[in-house]
Amino acid sequence: MGIQSPQDEKNEIGNKVNQNKYIETQAIHITKNRIFIMMKLTAIIEKSADGWYVGQIEEFPAALSQGKTIEELKANLLDALGLLLEANKESTMQQYKGKKVWSESV
Repeated sequence: MGIQSPQDEKNEIGNKVNQNKYIETQAIHITKNRIFIMMKLTAIIEKSADGWYVGQIEEFPAALSQGKTIEELKANLLDALGLLLEANKESTMQQYKGKKVWSESV
């Protein structure tokens, strides 16, 4: 059956109106004095047998989550992305611990 959009799911009995495989959203993540540039993110979404929506962000495959609704899933995916980015930053900084380095905005 493949990945379906919510429109496909709602119209499964009749003609499928939307053949898109992905749900797209935009995100901006602001923490402290840092702003991540807005970019288009793509959520790959599947409805599980128990009715929950599970998904991951295509551009950041390690960002996985679930939700009772698609809106909840999207919010949870953005939270997962924020945690992933923070963990990646901490991991990178550990690699340079004890070295004379500095960081600059790009």
